[in-house]
This record gives sequence, structure tokens and C-alpha cells, in this order.
Amino acid sequence: MRICSTKSVLGAVLHMQGLLREAADTFAEARSRHDRECPADGQYRHCKPDGPLVLHSEPGVRACMLDLDMAEGEHDFREILERAERMVDWSNDPTSKASNIIKGLHYLVHASALIGWHGFLALPRAQEPLDQAVRELDKAHEWMEKASNYVFLCDILLARAIAFRCLRRIGDARKDLEALFKRSRRYQMTLSEADAWILKGHLDLDDDGSRNKAAAREAWDQADRLITNKHYSASEPASCLLKARLSYFERGRADEELAAAKAAWKREPRGRLLRELRRYEKGDWGL
Repeated sequence: MRICSTKSVLGAVLHMQGLLREAADTFAEARSRHDRECPADGQYRHCKPDGPLVLHSEPGVRACMLDLDMAEGEHDFREILERAERMVDWSNDPTSKASNIIKGLHYLVHASALIGWHGFLALPRAQEPLDQAVRELDKAHEWMEKASNYVFLCDILLARAIAFRCLRRIGDARKDLEALFKRSRRYQMTLSEADAWILKGHLDLDDDGSRNKAAAREAWDQADRLITNKHYSASEPASCLLKARLSYFERGRADEELAAAKAAWKREPRGRLLRELRRYEKGDWGL
């Protein structure tokens, strides 16, 4: 179990550095070792609510988040969503003895799957998946507060801000980002801060009536500084997409920036960003 856990942690680190293929290979090794060490009827049978890997662990949740980043089709999202639903059901079972942190993480990954599913299918913005995602992120936030775990709150706040933006609840999204900035700076979670700046830049560009291009430019500058200084290649595609969108609203064109965003996406493919990239290529620069 110790080697399995170590491999899983390594996979999570590789994912955060943007090395998706290497992360996927490392998680595959962890899954293989887990299957050998944790028979279905053995001591760790509770670790296998839906098959391989210790899904009630933090690395197991990170594996699911990696799969979300790499998902490219309806089948991928459907499989991840079903897996995340089983994870939530398992942690809510009193016999699972899941900790508050694990319960919060399972709600986070299920909500993230709902947001990704909604974005891929281009469902109407008021559809149930987004409303359900917000409710589950509220629960995730509550469990993390109970556990006094303020590090994972950054992931929860970012996911909820994204859901609020999709629902056009811009004020609520900004409140979560303000809380995220405070948390990320306090705990020196600069990757979370970079992602928050990217989302803030989009929020600054979303309102047709009061589009704040200067604020969006500042947000992109802040994100780019963190990504460059910390070598966060994982966030580079999203940053390039924000730069392309900003350039379009500033100059009415963004051919070079969009080409750079496409090149960054090819280097670090993110299934969740594919629809956004395709929309921009078609000239749809709105929310």
C-alpha cells in the first residue's frame, strides 16, 4: 500500500506540473499495484468502491481530476461522472468511515465532473448539472471547514467560481475568487493563485456593457508572471486562451494569440479547454 500511495502522489505532482501523459502512466502503475495488494475480499476491500486505485485517498481523487483534464469525448465524461457518483455514495456510507477531508474531496471531484460534463455538451446555462455542482461544492466547503483543512478550500473555491460564472452569477464568482486569493497567498499556493487570475480575467471580459479590458490585462499579466516564474506549464493553455480573448476585445483580432493558444494546447492537451478553443476559432468570444 505504501508504494501504491507513493506512486499516486507522484502522479498528482506530475499532473500539477502539466505532464499529463507521465502522470497517467504513473497512476496506471499505482492501479496495477493496488489490484495486486488489495484483493476485493481482503483487508482493503473498502478501498475499491468502483475498481482499481484507492479512490478514498487524496491521490485517488487527483487521479479522477487527471482523467477530467484528459477527457475528450462524451464517453470519457460519462465514465468519470459515474465513477465520481460512486465515490460520493461510498463516502456517505457510514460503514466507509470516510474522514471529513475525503468526503469534501469526493464532493469536489463529482462537482468538477458535472461542470466538465455541462461544458462539453454545451447545455443551457441554467441546466441542473451546474445547480447541482454548486450544491455539492457547498457541501465540500462545509466538510473542509469541519476538517480545518484550508488548503483544499482553494480547489473548491475555484471550482465553485467557475460554476457561478457559467450560471452568470458573476458577483458570487467574484466573492469566491476574493476568498481564493486570500487563501492561496496565505498558504503560498501560487498555482491556485495563477488559475484564479485567469478566471478573473475572463470575468472582467464577460460583461458586454462594462467590459474592463484594463483589469483583464492586469489579471493576465499576474497569471503569466506566476506561470513563467514557477514553470507552471499546466496552466499555460488556459493563460494563452485568456490572452487570445483579451487581444480580440482590445484589437478586434487575435490570429497570432489564438495560434499560440492552439500550440500550447497541443503541448499540454486539456479536454476541458477543447470546447473553449473551438469556440474562439469559430469567432465566438462570449461567455
